[in-house]
Amino acid sequence: PPPTGPTDPVEPPPEDDAFSGTFRDDDGSVHESNIERIARERITIGCDDQHNFCPRQSITRRQMSAFLYRAVIERSGASAPPTSDVVLSDVPEGAWYAQYADWGVAIGAFSAPGGVFNPSGVVTRADMAIMLIAAFSHLSSVDEAEGIFTDAAGLPDAVVRAMEGLYQSQITLGCTADPLRYCPSEPVTRAQMASFFVRALNSAP
Repeated sequence: PPPTGPTDPVEPPPEDDAFSGTFRDDDGSVHESNIERIARERITIGCDDQHNFCPRQSITRRQMSAFLYRAVIERSGASAPPTSDVVLSDVPEGAWYAQYADWGVAIGAFSAPGGVFNPSGVVTRADMAIMLIAAFSHLSSVDEAEGIFTDAAGLPDAVVRAMEGLYQSQITLGCTADPLRYCPSEPVTRAQMASFFVRALNSAP
């Protein structure tokens, strides 16, 4: 399983390895500076004990619940984060992500119909919009969708308003500019997550 929390130290890479920064597998990535930022903030400690971040790997729901919790709760030092009354039937008692999943459901970042959290499900860009809006108090959906994304047809109104809210806040510029598309069904990679998070953190008042 992924590391259990940001309280573990970010181990520096060996001096004789030919890579820069914290991780060996993100050199040259356009997201590298943002990956370094979330490493410094202890939102991530990588994907293994070999100094890898796995930037191209898609994010699962359990991983995202942990990233969000670390970015929002542990960074702020909140002592009593919200908890949910929903019993998550597919989250084993004592699972490393159980607290994070419960919190994510409590704040509305994650749905759990019938108590099913789907921890191994992949987070899409549409999911990410809802999650960021729910987790970061300074972000918000637009009151009424304007239809700015050409690929938003058929999506729930709440998702479209969240997507447009992220665009208005400059958290995302979409996946293509002409035409303006959001690519809602595409999985979010760990590298993309780093950039989403850093923009959200930088936009805080």
